[in-house]
Amino acid sequence: MGVKAVLDVGLLTMIPYGVAAVVMVLAARSSDRSGERRWHAASAAIAGGVGLVLAGVNAGSPVLGMAALTLATAGILSALPLFWPLPTAFLGGAAAAAGIAIINSLGNLAGFVSPFMVGAIKDATGSPTLGLYAIAASLFVGAALVLLGIPRPRASAEAQAAELRPAR
Repeated sequence: MGVKAVLDVGLLTMIPYGVAAVVMVLAARSSDRSGERRWHAASAAIAGGVGLVLAGVNAGSPVLGMAALTLATAGILSALPLFWPLPTAFLGGAAAAAGIAIINSLGNLAGFVSPFMVGAIKDATGSPTLGLYAIAASLFVGAALVLLGIPRPRASAEAQAAELRPAR
C-alpha cells in the first residue's frame, strides 16, 4: 500500500482484526442461539478461504486487497472458536481429551509449517499469491471435513439415561 510510517501501518493492521473481533462475537452468538455448530464453523472457514483468494486476485488494488484481507481475517478467526465445541459434541471423557490434544498438536504443527510452505511455493513458482491459494484450499478442505466428516453428535447424558430406563 506504500505506507511507510509505523503508526499508519499499525492503524491499517487494526482494520481486519477489529472487524474480525466483532464478527467473532456475532458468529458465536448466532451459533449459541441456534445450537448449530457445523454450518457456522464451515461458513466462517469458507469466508476465510474466499477472502484469501480475493486478496490474491486483488493484490494490485490496496482498497480491494484490504477488504479481501479483512474478510479472510474475520472468516479464519471466527472459524476457530466455532470449531472447538465440535470435538466434545461427539467425543466423551478420555476420547475428548485425546481428540482435542491431537487437534491442537496438528494445529500448532500447521502454524510452524505454513510459513515454510508458502515460502517454498513462492520460491518454486515465483508467484507471491499461490501460497494464499494453498492456504485457501486448506480452509475449503477443512470446511468440507467439518460438514461431511464428523459423525452425529452423541446424545446428552439425560437422553442416554432415558434410553436405558425400562419402559413402564
